[in-house]
Amino acid sequence: MCYDGSPLNIYDASPEMIRQLKCDKTFDTKTGVLECGGSAGFFSNCTTTLWTLINLHNSGIHPTSLTMRSGFNAWRNPEQEGVDLFPLLFAEDDAKPNPSESRIPLFDHHARYGRLRLHSLLPFIHRWFMPATPVNQLVDSFIRNAGINPASTIAVLYRGTDKSTEVRLVPPQAYLVQAIELLRLNPEFTVLIQTDQKQVRDLFVKEFGQRCRFIADMPVTAGTKVLHELSTSELTLPRLQFAQSLIAACEVVSRCSYIINHTGNMALWSVLYRGSTERTVQFDAFGLLTNELGQIQPKDIPKALWRVFRKRAARVVGVKVTG
Repeated sequence: MCYDGSPLNIYDASPEMIRQLKCDKTFDTKTGVLECGGSAGFFSNCTTTLWTLINLHNSGIHPTSLTMRSGFNAWRNPEQEGVDLFPLLFAEDDAKPNPSESRIPLFDHHARYGRLRLHSLLPFIHRWFMPATPVNQLVDSFIRNAGINPASTIAVLYRGTDKSTEVRLVPPQAYLVQAIELLRLNPEFTVLIQTDQKQVRDLFVKEFGQRCRFIADMPVTAGTKVLHELSTSELTLPRLQFAQSLIAACEVVSRCSYIINHTGNMALWSVLYRGSTERTVQFDAFGLLTNELGQIQPKDIPKALWRVFRKRAARVVGVKVTG
C-alpha cells in the first residue's frame, strides 16, 4: 500500500513541499517493510523517508525494516538495479527505542534548525540512519587524508548549483566573514569548506591557505547543474560511492567544533547527526543569519571586520561592496 500519512497542521511540512520532494514511499502492512523510493537529491530522499516514519509512528505503526530496492537511481551503479542499497548506506539498530511521544509533528527542512524538536527526531536517526560500516571507513579516510581535527575545526557547509531555486542564497563571502570572525576568536583552529561549488571551494582555499581543509574526494562543479544529475564521467566516482561519500562528509561536518550552515537537506542532516545546534549558525531560507536557537543575529557587522570583508571581496572575486 502507499501510505499518504496523517493530516498536516500549520506547523508541518506542507503538502506542496511533499509533492516537490517526491515523497513516494511504499509501506507493506503484511511484512512491515518500508520501501524508501525516491528520485530527488540524496538527503531529500532521506528527509521524505523520515517524514514517512513520523507519519507511520503517529498512526501507531513501526516498520520492521527499511529497504532501497527501487528509486535512488542517481545513487546506484548500473549493475545494482533492484539491489537493496540501504545496508550499504545505513546501519539499522533495532535495540534503539522508538520515540516516547505518541504524536510528533512534521518539520520543514527549510526551517531554522535551532527551532526543531531534535529530541523527537533523534530516536529515528539512531534507529535507522546511522552510517554503515563502509561509510564510517570513508569518514576515517576523509579526516586522515584532509588533515582534519574536528575538535579544532570550523566547518562551512555551502550549497550552490541550483539551490537558489528553493531558498534565497547569500553570497559565499557572507560565510567567509563568519569564518574570519570565528578564527579571530579561535586562532588555533582551521576551516573545513564542504560545498558542491568549485568557485566557493577555491574562494576559501585562496583566503585561508594552509588553514583551509577540504575533502578532495568529494565532487564539485563550476556549473549550476546539481551534482547527482551529472553524467558518471563528470561525477568522477561511482554513484554508490558518491552516496556513501555524502553521508561521510555530512558526518565529518557534524563532528566539527563549529558549523556555519546553509539551509537545505544536507544542512538539516548535519544537525541531525550532530544531535544539536550548539555552536552553529545558519543562513536561513531568507538569507538571514540565525544563531543556535534559531534567532536572527544582529545585522551590524563590526566596522573593522566589515572593512576587511569589503577589501577581500573586491580582491578575491571582483565584487564591489558598499556600505
